[in-house]
Amino acid sequence: MRTRIGALPLLATLGATLAAHPVAAQSGVRDSLDDSSILVNKDVGEERWAISFHHASSTVTGNVFFPDGRDPAFVWCAPAGAPGSIEPGAPDLELACYGSDPCEGAPCAGPAWSFLANVALPVSFFLVGDGPAPTTSPTPAPSPTPAPTAVPTSAPPLTTPSDGSVPASPDALFAFLQSRAYTTFAAESEVRPTSAPHMSFVRTFLNPALEASLATGARSHPVGAAAVKELYDSRGELAGWAAMVKVTDSDGGDGAAWYWYEVFSPTTGSPTIEGVGNTVCTGCHASGSDFVRVPFPLQ
Repeated sequence: MRTRIGALPLLATLGATLAAHPVAAQSGVRDSLDDSSILVNKDVGEERWAISFHHASSTVTGNVFFPDGRDPAFVWCAPAGAPGSIEPGAPDLELACYGSDPCEGAPCAGPAWSFLANVALPVSFFLVGDGPAPTTSPTPAPSPTPAPTAVPTSAPPLTTPSDGSVPASPDALFAFLQSRAYTTFAAESEVRPTSAPHMSFVRTFLNPALEASLATGARSHPVGAAAVKELYDSRGELAGWAAMVKVTDSDGGDGAAWYWYEVFSPTTGSPTIEGVGNTVCTGCHASGSDFVRVPFPLQ
């Protein structure tokens, strides 16, 4: 297996690096031809950053190239909260960043992306003619507390809703996830690798409403339908959860009928992604059955 690239320290210190090595105004920044993205190609310290900011999703993607010639770092960052905007005076972009090693050969498959860190990236990095990047302090990601890889079966969950309901607010949902109440739901038989941006390995649970709807082949799922995904890191330790809960009948086909949630710690309830119709989630889930992408029947 290829050794992981050193993207974590790079991202965690990006703000400090930009402050120590300010980039000249109008250096290496262009709008894309269709104005959908801002393209950046800049030297930061001794590294070359070739990344793009995508206006529609507020995501940042690209590569970091190193002076010693090692493989470049692949990075993909999504808003850690409300989507940001690129304009003078706007606050730093609060991002949740993932990293990946280069693909050994096409097609790329298997566990690829792993969560790296939450970072604050100055908006001035993407502005043409706005001057050097200001000093900023990076926002480190919380360190997950190791947890067993197997779902505990020696004791019942602390809270088991008789109707299989899943909360659709951050505090209540985090308490629900910590209680493992979802372990009574239908589930995949084991933890499996994933190429989606949900850590390295996952295990998905479907509440009765969503399981029954998927079993009928319904194109739209009922209010209350919910899925919970356990997230595991490359060591096989529980590192957080992702969840989706249907909160209204009509969504106009844009995923706004779903409440989306993702947290990268089993002990700290500060979600990286949260909210109804969160565009970070809907973009990937749009190809699913009413935004549900888990393979069904569950394996």
